[in-house]
Amino acid sequence: MKTHLDDLYLFCLIVEHGSVKKTHEITGLPISTISRRLGLLEESLSLNLMIRGNHTLKPTNIGQRYYDSLQPVFEQIIFKKNSLEEENELVFGHISLAVPASLYSSYFHNPINNFLRKYRNVNMSVQLEFIKDLIIPDNIDIAIIIGEIQDKDIIARKISEVKMVLVSTPSYINSQRPLSSPEQLKQWDYIAATPYTSLDINNKQYKVKPKMLLSDMSSVITTVLDDTGFSYVPLYSVQEYLLDNKLELLFPDSVCKTLDVYLVYHNRKQPLAHKKMVNFIVDSLKTEGVPY
Repeated sequence: MKTHLDDLYLFCLIVEHGSVKKTHEITGLPISTISRRLGLLEESLSLNLMIRGNHTLKPTNIGQRYYDSLQPVFEQIIFKKNSLEEENELVFGHISLAVPASLYSSYFHNPINNFLRKYRNVNMSVQLEFIKDLIIPDNIDIAIIIGEIQDKDIIARKISEVKMVLVSTPSYINSQRPLSSPEQLKQWDYIAATPYTSLDINNKQYKVKPKMLLSDMSSVITTVLDDTGFSYVPLYSVQEYLLDNKLELLFPDSVCKTLDVYLVYHNRKQPLAHKKMVNFIVDSLKTEGVPY
């Protein structure tokens, strides 16, 4: 039979306060539950831990030794718990975050929500957009950027990579002349996502004038799905449509560019809330990752 940590903690409380009733008042657990769990603990250990009187409980010799060993451990756990709660109370303030909408909905909303649940005194505004020219405005505290960093006065931490692909619908592809070279894409309607206004295929850049330029990736994909043209997008953002055959890869055997994903901020002397946010996102991605 397993011995549960919370049953050992209940045992320590009973010893400390000398009765099941007092333990009930402290924990809010029913008296019958506390008595039952004490009995199960003794059964699991095959030991008699308590001497039961009319209105009090006292530990047996072996029960006292258990208590003397366990109590310092639980005191340390409670101290650590209280310290963490106090630390969380000290993390406060407002954070302005910018992240592309497609990345936010796919990978970052859970870490951000978990962060806000943990730090109750922090509030946040999130701009779901590409940072134009990859330069961070002063009113943005932290940004997540896809592509080469242009602003040399900021701190940039690489957190992942995304693979770019060329896609269109089967219907639009069939309506055009067969492709034999990326040069022919200049004759197709290019639905561009800022800042992807040039195509990088097999280490060669192709300048293609956009038929439509949009700053929101989901709008780009919606437009392409409407048989309007082709686009150059991160693979993660169209993976489900490729699997469902709603989109097809153009030049599937070619090698498109892989772009770095950075978490950036203005300087190393950040408020505590900002530091916690940066580390929280980095640690989350180490666990979850952002696939291609």
